[in-house]
Amino acid sequence: MSNNREGYKSELSINNLESLLQNKNYKNFWNKKKEIQSKYDKRLFEYATVRPKRSIKEWYLEEGIKQWKEYIKEISEEMLKPNSDYQKFTWDILSDKDKEVRERRSTSKPEKLDHY
Repeated sequence: MSNNREGYKSELSINNLESLLQNKNYKNFWNKKKEIQSKYDKRLFEYATVRPKRSIKEWYLEEGIKQWKEYIKEISEEMLKPNSDYQKFTWDILSDKDKEVRERRSTSKPEKLDHY
């Protein structure tokens, strides 16, 4: 996430888990994510660089896809929950300018649209 914008939190990198885990909100989210993952078959989270074994592919197509959908639903709900750790983390990584713009938008009255 290296970016030269003023006020940008350049010490965080989506490519470096250690830097993300330095943020307390991301760390809390990471722990919840791992807790959610522990409910599901570990094969869902194994990443293969080559074609997976036939047995794993068949398992995924028969049973794994159901678990994957449940996992995605559960992790998405956690991410989108108001005031969740993930929401706080996304606020933490905004530049000061972006925060100012969002605060202004959230507290200002909506403009009347006359052209419709």
